[in-house]
Amino acid sequence: MDFLRVKKFENRANIIAHRGYWAKEGAAQNSRAALRNAIELKAYGAETDIWLTKDNVLVINHDPSIGGVTIQDANYNDVKDKTLSNGEKIPAFADYLEILKESDYCKLIVEIKTHSTEARTIEAAMAAVEAVKAAGLEDKVEYIAFDYATCKALAAAYPEIMVQFLCDNASQVRTPAQLNNDGGISIDYNGNMLTSNPTFIDDAHKLGLVVNVWTIRSNEEFGEWINKGIDFITTDIPDVGMKYMEYYNLNK
Repeated sequence: MDFLRVKKFENRANIIAHRGYWAKEGAAQNSRAALRNAIELKAYGAETDIWLTKDNVLVINHDPSIGGVTIQDANYNDVKDKTLSNGEKIPAFADYLEILKESDYCKLIVEIKTHSTEARTIEAAMAAVEAVKAAGLEDKVEYIAFDYATCKALAAAYPEIMVQFLCDNASQVRTPAQLNNDGGISIDYNGNMLTSNPTFIDDAHKLGLVVNVWTIRSNEEFGEWINKGIDFITTDIPDVGMKYMEYYNLNK
């Protein structure tokens, strides 16, 4: 592997497996295997996506539908037997929390998908936090969302948890100062948004906020974002990211 030399390495950028470590044989995006692989890899986190069914069951899936069924409009019984590309049944959020209990390091980074209404999106977020609390896993779960009202609601109701605002649209970007004023919400922006706002990383750090960049898919990008002082890197190739971290920790 050719490593891009960093200028400095004052802090370790943490690696988050996008939809789990699904590229490993036998896994699929947002599968149980993908979460277990991320835990075995000892990545900082495994990102996943949740939807709330019509009868209020949290389900893991990136897309709004699976097998022709729209998750938020269906009852859980109409969803639970749908299969992923690796043959697994679609996981419930409860299944993921059971697996997370096996982790001594890797966290679960829960994306609250944007539902048909703002109220329903917030309801899904609150249900997720309550499920995590009931499982005793508060220290192993962080939350992200594109819906800003949901981020604000989570930060207000649960100031002790990590909440990050997802954004890939310049018209919706919030500055670190705005995020801080709205409850200490941290940043989870794609590379274009951070490149267009080059002071955001330092500005966020001065306010005690952290910054994640997504979604990294090449060797060169790891070195680029480490140079910029990023806190977290969400990637489809977490195994490569972990090798970068190992290399730079030995050569900083």
